[in-house]
Amino acid sequence: GRTTACDRDELGRIVKEKYANGTEVAYAYDKLGRLATVVDENGHEIRFGWDRFGISSRLTAAGQLTDMKRDANGLVASVSASKDGKTDRTIRRTYDEFDRVAKVDYGNGETETFAYDVWGRLAAHAREKLKETYVYDHFGRLVKKDEGGLVYTYTYDAYGNRTSRTVRTAAGEVVEEKRVYDRYGRLAKISSFGRSVTFAYDRRGRLARQTIDGTSIDFVYTKYGQLAGKYLGGRDKSDAAVAYEYSKSGRIVARTANGVRQEYAYDGRGQLLAVKEDGADVERYVYDKAGNMLRKTVRGKTTTFAFDGANQLVSSTTDGETTRYAYDAAGRLVKEGNRTYRYGYLDKVLAVTEGERKYTYAYHPDGQLARADYGDGTAEDFVWDGLALVKRGGESLLNEPHAGGGAPVASSNGKTYFNDILGTTLGVKTKGRKYAATSPTAFGEGDAAYFTGKPQVPGLGRAFLFRNYRPDLAKWQTADPLGYPDGWNSNMYGLNTPNAGIDLLGAYWIEHNASCWIQKGCSDLVYIYNGGAPMNITLPRTIPGGVFSAICALIKMGGKAYADKHPDMKKFIDAYIFSAEKEMWSNPITPTEDECQAEIDRIMGPLGYDWEYVRKEAFATEYDATDFQNLIKVQQMSVLWKISYKYRTWVEE
Repeated sequence: GRTTACDRDELGRIVKEKYANGTEVAYAYDKLGRLATVVDENGHEIRFGWDRFGISSRLTAAGQLTDMKRDANGLVASVSASKDGKTDRTIRRTYDEFDRVAKVDYGNGETETFAYDVWGRLAAHAREKLKETYVYDHFGRLVKKDEGGLVYTYTYDAYGNRTSRTVRTAAGEVVEEKRVYDRYGRLAKISSFGRSVTFAYDRRGRLARQTIDGTSIDFVYTKYGQLAGKYLGGRDKSDAAVAYEYSKSGRIVARTANGVRQEYAYDGRGQLLAVKEDGADVERYVYDKAGNMLRKTVRGKTTTFAFDGANQLVSSTTDGETTRYAYDAAGRLVKEGNRTYRYGYLDKVLAVTEGERKYTYAYHPDGQLARADYGDGTAEDFVWDGLALVKRGGESLLNEPHAGGGAPVASSNGKTYFNDILGTTLGVKTKGRKYAATSPTAFGEGDAAYFTGKPQVPGLGRAFLFRNYRPDLAKWQTADPLGYPDGWNSNMYGLNTPNAGIDLLGAYWIEHNASCWIQKGCSDLVYIYNGGAPMNITLPRTIPGGVFSAICALIKMGGKAYADKHPDMKKFIDAYIFSAEKEMWSNPITPTEDECQAEIDRIMGPLGYDWEYVRKEAFATEYDATDFQNLIKVQQMSVLWKISYKYRTWVEE
């Protein structure tokens, strides 16, 4: 029932999208055929301006103007955000002779600089007094990162698998992790600070058992390769368990966690409406046409919300108490009741003031949270390995590979974390103590230690790389830095389907592929073949969602055509492709390339993308997934595509 209908003009451009829940979005174009206005589901208008290089401005219904200036080469030189004639933020960029970013000036004396080696790899990065340097081996793999005394070192085996990571803090503390792989290159063991996690696989290559210091977690799958359940302590006699039930379309319709079965109800667009226990609502959500949450009722307590024309929260009321919110021109929350926020580099929260109390925050050069001072004499330091939190205060953490970048499963404090499919903590088992269950809501509100692997930080909420998420409000605290990758409401979390995916960076939503997440720790990964070698293509979800399915269909058909011409590949498919994926091989999503192209045209039409350019340039070039400088960036309407390749090129036959 989740269908979308479109109206087109005489040139075939989409002028209106109509959704299954009765809402619609309208599009208008300038005389050159470029997108000029979007009228969202609530009737609020977003306007776009263009210059000869591309998009030059964006104006929201709340009067927030984003103005983009480019240099003579078409590179973005400055981006400013203003409202009512007042500029709240200006970012300026300068480039080197190879058009690489050399310096970014955020104003208020905040700058960062970048330097590259002869191979074009990032060699040094400095932000004010902080500086980090990078060292690579002759295969281009990162072997050392020095962040002014915080030093990371990495080692690899002959096949490129990472075998160790050592973090040495400026205070001399060392957090070391070692990894072991089986003969098929699959992760077999991770060990750190005297604790270990081992991994065992079934004959289809799926993760069957995870053992944390002798405590096993068994994994069970449906016939389609979806995760059916996880059992802490083993399936026969478990201390805790989580089990999933799916609809025919693959949507999660029920979950049993810590002995409690919950059913999920959705609307026509897939938004979560209710969570039920024994037929009664324990969570109930009401949205407006644009997806803003107007009311939530959680275990009898109701909160109502109101929004402005830019889908920004302006008030919330609980038990008769109303809190009001205010935003600056860049879409950043600056006032919440008597609490004020101050921002800096990369829209990071630098300080939160609440009455006499002041929270302050510092960040690593890559943007991850480094230190939080809570204004009451307590503070914490944070150490990360990419997106995985490996140390918080005095607690070191061992992470399992996960689509969210890593999810803690064991700590130096003797805790074992039991997670659901999203990487959210369902309970904690401490040595010598009974299992302690947690009960977060679907949107993450509650006492879970980690929500999709992300920590709760006082004053910030859940700390993601690009933004902070507020589970109590079911909203992001700032506007999406990528623009509108998940639709025309850039503030709602996860398309209001929080149980159906993760946001990797705090920037775009990725719907889950259960078998892929559990087996490989990947997200929306498509497998095709190049001369007998598997090739991994990661396509983060972009706007609108159907684009992803259409592109996947096209890629899958290309891969299937290759496999059909090479019978020996059938063995490879049978050995390594999940049962759900095999169904897609035998029954492609789109039966012909023409039909797939029509689907792409239908959805891409209003966005002004030149699909032929994307296909030829993106799919006919060699890329190295380890080198972020080589990520393709196709940007129109502030939508950023990132397409990374592990091996070579897409097979077009």
